[in-house]
Amino acid sequence: MKVFNAALVLFLSSLKYMAGIFCATSFNLGFFPSVMITVAGGMVGFFIFALLGAEIRILWHKYILRKQHHPPKFNKSSRRMVWIRSRFGLTSIALLTPLILQVPVGAFLAVNITKNYRKATLYMLASFTMYSLVFCGLYYSLHVNVGDIIHHWFFASVK
Repeated sequence: MKVFNAALVLFLSSLKYMAGIFCATSFNLGFFPSVMITVAGGMVGFFIFALLGAEIRILWHKYILRKQHHPPKFNKSSRRMVWIRSRFGLTSIALLTPLILQVPVGAFLAVNITKNYRKATLYMLASFTMYSLVFCGLYYSLHVNVGDIIHHWFFASVK
């Protein structure tokens, strides 16, 4: 049963990271197994979706754009993208991926912002590790279940 629970946590962490953390704490796997399995799941998801995102991007440029080469146009949309990339960058994507974004979206954005896979991998590893340590540490040391708190905030008033 523990192997099934660990596999489920790994799978959930590879798609929606916080769901994996909440699942690991609800299965009461222990502090170190919870941290290790959720970080491993997040990184497996990042690698899979980063590779898929790169392939989708290549196919998009090959078949959809059909090698149409146009000089870059500086309009409101392109300037906004440059502003977002320069202002927020890879650090913000890595910090937002476990909480708000899903792992596939974060991996795709990280690969598109930087071509340096090693840098994107290190940022995501640091982010996944930080969130696992914080949330699992809160649960196992202070007995604070953040999942219950979030559920209470959003669903307590709805009856």
